[in-house]
Amino acid sequence: MVLNLSPAEFVRRSLELNLFFLRIMKEHAIFLEAGFVGKDKAFIARADHFKNDFTALLRSVKRTVRDH
Repeated sequence: MVLNLSPAEFVRRSLELNLFFLRIMKEHAIFLEAGFVGKDKAFIARADHFKNDFTALLRSVKRTVRDH
């Protein structure tokens, strides 16, 4: 099935999809960080890094949505 989307509608849907998956990935990073035990400091730090990266990406997409 082919959808005939205007360029503006394509961008809107793309941004919505990006927001959806970025939120999920950020939540997964939060769950991972919370689930590791204290001896897994490297894994905790890596999960925190992912959480921060996804937070920054979310902020960027939200700015794009706001400015679009």
